[in-house]
Amino acid sequence: MVLKLKLAIKINQIDNVATITDSAKKGEVVSVLSEEGKEIDKIKLPTDAPIPFHKIALKQIAKGEEIKKYGEVLGHASKSILKGEWIHVHNIESASLPQKEV
Repeated sequence: MVLKLKLAIKINQIDNVATITDSAKKGEVVSVLSEEGKEIDKIKLPTDAPIPFHKIALKQIAKGEEIKKYGEVLGHASKSILKGEWIHVHNIESASLPQKEV
C-alpha cells in the first residue's frame, strides 16, 4: 500500500489558514508548507477536509476571530475552530457577504 502525502500551503505569513491540495480524512497528517515551499508544520486533522483546495486552520481559532488567507481577512469564525479543522460555510461568515437571519 502506497500512502499519498497530504499537503497544504500557507500562502502569506500572516495567514491563520492553509490551502489543502487534496481531500483528506479525519486523523490523516498534513504537511504544511510555507510560501517558499519549506515544511513549517504537520497537522493531524480533527475532521475530514472533503474538498481539495479548501482551507484548514493552522491554529485554534476562536468564535468571532478573523480568518486570514492571502494576507487578507476573508471573514470571521462563526464558531470555535480546531487546529486542522476544515473551514467552509459551516464555520465562517464572509467579510464581504454578511449573513442574513432566516
